[in-house]
Amino acid sequence: MSPSQLIARVALGVSLLAPLGAAQTGFSTLYSFTGQNGDGGEPNGILAIGKNGVLYGTTAGGGSGPCSGGALVPAGCGTVFELIPPAGPGGAWTESVLYRFAGENGDGWSPYGGVVIGSGGRLYGTTLYGGYWGYGAVFELMPPSAPGGRWTETVLHSFSDQNGDGIAPAGTLAMDKNGRLYGLTTFGGSSNYGTVYSLTPPRAAGGVWTENVVHSFKYPAFYAPQAYPADMGLIVGDGENLYGATPLGGRWGYGAVFGLTPPQAPGGAWTETDLFSFNYADGAGPRGGIVAGSDGALYGSTYTGGTATCGSVAGCGTVFQLEPPAIDGGTWRETVICDLESSCGGPSTSLPETNVVLGKSGVVYGSGLDVLFALQPPAAPGGAWTESTIYNFSSGSSQPSGLAISADEALFGTTMVGGLCNYCGSVFRWAP
Repeated sequence: MSPSQLIARVALGVSLLAPLGAAQTGFSTLYSFTGQNGDGGEPNGILAIGKNGVLYGTTAGGGSGPCSGGALVPAGCGTVFELIPPAGPGGAWTESVLYRFAGENGDGWSPYGGVVIGSGGRLYGTTLYGGYWGYGAVFELMPPSAPGGRWTETVLHSFSDQNGDGIAPAGTLAMDKNGRLYGLTTFGGSSNYGTVYSLTPPRAAGGVWTENVVHSFKYPAFYAPQAYPADMGLIVGDGENLYGATPLGGRWGYGAVFGLTPPQAPGGAWTETDLFSFNYADGAGPRGGIVAGSDGALYGSTYTGGTATCGSVAGCGTVFQLEPPAIDGGTWRETVICDLESSCGGPSTSLPETNVVLGKSGVVYGSGLDVLFALQPPAAPGGAWTESTIYNFSSGSSQPSGLAISADEALFGTTMVGGLCNYCGSVFRWAP
């Protein structure tokens, strides 16, 4: 099976998970966080869309516990929340805090990533800090047996920085068809440049999940493989192939897109492949991970790089497409489909930190410093993509983050800034 067929199956699986959104069009703020009385603050992970359009996400601050938010982030150890859509058009969404992290006694704190939905409505995610050793944790949230009951949290793995284990997990987990979880750590591993890890569920209920370091990133010199994984996680292809991006490393040091192939025999080593290394002119520092298209191509954005200049920053960022080779082992081909502030986009479209999502007819949606934008594919191969700003937040620094898309092409995301305090944040929806 060719790489394009493998990735296309991933894209199909993702598209089938997203249910319909509400009927109204345009932009709306669904909820503004308060950071007080147990409510969360500073959401930044990708939202998960569950049954009946319910949204699930995390906040890095707020909630309860002894964690200090500092000068900007609301005090508290962070939360997991849900947003239930209204019964009819124009009604208010209902927010509930499902869990408040304790930040002590082995619990994690500060989740800098979204959650993934597993069987039975279970939610899985990571916390940047905490756990039994203080280096972060992977958690499971079990829904209540009866409506209105309490969700139950279990720490599945505490990162230890021992025997090559990772430190500081970030980004949203990926889940394969067997319920195995995959994620990234920012540090740790054999060279302290981060890891890719797996968590295998127990064979019997109540058993222990098994963690395995799939890959340790290395960055010993200029011609390095990947280092410091990006914030938005991995995608899983057929045969358990993994794909992701890193903001540093690669052949030129400006970041790379990588693939990992599992071993042919249990216990063997995974094989890492540098699919593409950024050279700054075509982008640098991808932070939002990647997404797979139905055509087998990978899409993403870079925070800087490109040919324009944004104030003191050389390079306003890019949106890129990676087309797979026709045969296994061939070369992936990168195309800059949007050179921000050069070939497309204005000042507020620049410096994208979050993921892109794919809509109908190959449209790529993303967010810049203060806007949501859409990129229409060319009418003929090799033509120019067309960029349009679909919403301008007009607040100076909203920092939209964590986009998700429903089957009817409604976008859901968060802003890290704003809400009912400076860094409380909000959840928004936009529909064409």
